[in-house]
Amino acid sequence: MTLDQNAVYRLLDVQDHQGHSRAQSRKLCRDRVGCLATGLHWDGPALCMTFVRDPAGNFIMRRLHTSTVVSLEERDGRLTVRTQNSLYLLEAVKADLPEGPPRIFPAEAPAGELVELYFSEEGDHFCGGLYWDKAGNAQALACTLHLGMVVDTCLIGLVTDKCLGGFVCRYYLGPPDRIEFYNSLYEARGIAVPIMAHNCGTIPLHFCREWDDLKWTVEPGGRALLR
Repeated sequence: MTLDQNAVYRLLDVQDHQGHSRAQSRKLCRDRVGCLATGLHWDGPALCMTFVRDPAGNFIMRRLHTSTVVSLEERDGRLTVRTQNSLYLLEAVKADLPEGPPRIFPAEAPAGELVELYFSEEGDHFCGGLYWDKAGNAQALACTLHLGMVVDTCLIGLVTDKCLGGFVCRYYLGPPDRIEFYNSLYEARGIAVPIMAHNCGTIPLHFCREWDDLKWTVEPGGRALLR
């Protein structure tokens, strides 16, 4: 079956072959049921998709990679994906999903430059981000992984900078619930550019900075101004 990667689906449930929901017993399923997914594509015999909006409409970035697909059927706007152990039930949704985070300047942030970042407990933590310049224009940010001799780190810079040579901040890749920024270029230059950190994951995230003792705990769906 050919899949439209631009199509949007809502995950209704994940069930075993006896019709019992797995949402209560498996966190991966529970955190995705009710969310909107797009980018459906084949990875060999498996089906992949990315969830970009939670049931409340908030921006997220949660991926799902099924096991080997046994059958796939689409009928009356419903997509049923059967694997060897599970049934994924999805419904087609007419929705316009912009790429990346919403471009709305946070009301509680001071006017001027701002680095706005979205994190979760999955993978390298980074889900998306924006750099706001003094004129209020937003540019997309990207993350690249740097493999270190002792600890791996993540560098965040403008998407237009292919080498991320002008990255705006960086953090250690550590425990799933902890994000520690270090040696920010803005901090090193003495330019007070605040960071707005969003938690679009499913557990509380703890933020800190190597150069001071300040710490922030951000609940799922929350955000904090790090300055």
